[in-house]
Amino acid sequence: MYDDELESLTIPSGRITGARITEYLLEKSRIVTQATEERNYHVFYENLKGLSREQKELYGLTSAEKYFYLNQGGNCALQSDASDFSALMSAFQILGFGAEEIDVILRILASGKLGPKRFQCLRASKF
Repeated sequence: MYDDELESLTIPSGRITGARITEYLLEKSRIVTQATEERNYHVFYENLKGLSREQKELYGLTSAEKYFYLNQGGNCALQSDASDFSALMSAFQILGFGAEEIDVILRILASGKLGPKRFQCLRASKF
């Protein structure tokens, strides 16, 4: 699966006036499994570290260690996760995202809950 990567961005006076986009490979396997000391996509960890307790409750979130798709590599926390989340929120505001738009993005990030869903095979019983 390919996704777009923003190579360069021109923002005079806080308004985007130009950019160049290239394609890169999106690592689908990274979503469901990580090697030892690897992490899933960083935005998930940043979201969990940067949100307040009230916001986590609002979005139904806890901590990265609780989510199967985030804790497999055993490296759930970086010291910069909270500050990276703050930088992301600042970037949203600089780019003109409103509170409702940011809320929608946070809800989308939270919607997968990234585990702890586990499925069990049930056999049909004979009646």
